[in-house]
Amino acid sequence: MPVIAELRVMPKDSEVDLNAIIREIKEKLGPVLRSVREDPIGFGITALRLTLVVEDSEGGIDPFEDKVKGVLGVGEVDVTSLDLV
Repeated sequence: MPVIAELRVMPKDSEVDLNAIIREIKEKLGPVLRSVREDPIGFGITALRLTLVVEDSEGGIDPFEDKVKGVLGVGEVDVTSLDLV
C-alpha cells in the first residue's frame, strides 16, 4: 500500500549549499521523491520540504530517512506527516 510522507530537512548551518543537497537527495532517493520545496525558517536558514511516495512493503519511510541523513550538509531530518495514498 503506498504511503505519502513529508520530511523536513534542516541544513547543518546557513552556509550549506542547498542546491548541492537537493542534487544529492534526488540521486539517492530517485523516483520516490515527488517534490522538493524550500521553506525559509529565519536567520538565513532555509529548510527543505520533501514529499515522498513509497510502498509500505519497502520497509516504511526509515530507509529513505536514513539516506537523506547521510547527505553531506544535512543537519536534521524529521518526518512531518505520514498518510496512506
